Amino acid sequence: MISQKQKVLIFIGRYKSITAVEAVNHLGVYRLASYIRTLRKEGYNVISTPIDKAGAGQPCVRYTIGSSPVLSDKFRNTPQSAREPTFISA
Repeated sequence: MISQKQKVLIFIGRYKSITAVEAVNHLGVYRLASYIRTLRKEGYNVISTPIDKAGAGQPCVRYTIGSSPVLSDKFRNTPQSAREPTFISA
C-alpha cells in the first residue's frame, strides 16, 4: 500500500507540481501542507510558489521540488509498483 506522502511525491514527479486542490481531487490527500513539511525535514528541496486563483478568495500555493540529489536517490529506490498512484474518482 502506498502512503499518502508517497502519492504526493509520485504526483510531483509526474506532473512537476501540486496544489492542495489537486491533492484532494486526484489523491484524496487532505493534509498536503503536513506532508510537504515532512518532505522538507527529510531533505527534499520543496519550493512554495504563491499563485493567483482568480476569485478563490484564499491564498493558494503550488509546490514543486527543486533539483536535489535526495529526490532522485529516494525516487529511484521506490518500488515500481509504488510509482503508479491510484487516483480517486469524483
